Amino acid sequence: MQDPLCAFGCACSINSAVSGSTSKAHEAPGIKLHVRNLMNLNGKRIAVGGFLHETNTFQEQKTTYADFAEAGDRLERFSGLNTSIAGALEVLKPTGATLVPLPWTSATPSGYVTEDAFERIAAMFVEDLRAALPVDGVFLSLHGAMVAEHCEDPEGELLARIRGLVGPAVPIVASLDLHSNTTRRMFDLTDAMVAYTTYPHVDM
Repeated sequence: MQDPLCAFGCACSINSAVSGSTSKAHEAPGIKLHVRNLMNLNGKRIAVGGFLHETNTFQEQKTTYADFAEAGDRLERFSGLNTSIAGALEVLKPTGATLVPLPWTSATPSGYVTEDAFERIAAMFVEDLRAALPVDGVFLSLHGAMVAEHCEDPEGELLARIRGLVGPAVPIVASLDLHSNTTRRMFDLTDAMVAYTTYPHVDM
């Protein structure tokens, strides 16, 4: 029986086999990734970005806007790295898809993300995505364990704002850390969510 195609035309499954892919991101034991029908992405506009933070709610010091490192629209800096966004680029680039850069930013594990930091960064996503519309798909590299001082589900809130821009028919796919605090809202707003299954993260 064939695996169901994911939102971007991939068929992904997890089992005891290892795929024949030459990608380092796909060589982790226990992971089998089938990629087919990706030619249907030729000429499609896929927005790619990331917003990652692992929040320790016991840490008193807040995580501010200044704590987040930004990569801007330089997606090429991720090529060849063992990161989820590099894995996405590795899969998407050969398809002929047009990659539309969204913000990418992360901070080291620390306390609550301040309302100012989250809102400023989320506004960057909204502004850049609105300027890039229309797009045919969105890929977001997320951690899944972020908590903001004004919002317990920042990833869900970001996804809601993005979904509000692209509409219900555009696929949104997100990668997550293996211990993300995944919410029903996140599930409802995405077409696919894929979490790492190894630590160290060799299956990005």
